[in-house]
Amino acid sequence: MVDDASTLMPASPRRANRPDDVVVLTIAYHPDVSRVGERAVVGADCEVRGLSVVGPSAEVGDRNMLDHGVRIASGERIAAGALHFS
Repeated sequence: MVDDASTLMPASPRRANRPDDVVVLTIAYHPDVSRVGERAVVGADCEVRGLSVVGPSAEVGDRNMLDHGVRIASGERIAAGALHFS
């Protein structure tokens, strides 16, 4: 039996960054975390109000207001400034 001191996966080989690579980090905060899905990207100056839901892996562009229970389906993309409610 081989004594394996580590349970971690081996590191993947590093690759050089290309100029077109974009690193994105989005931290979505909402009091009810069940309303923003895993890996969802919510743009700058967006508002998630009322009973609105952003599905897993959905992308909501900058300056959108989600209100009145609107639901963004998993994997959907909403362009910047496309949704506003009065």
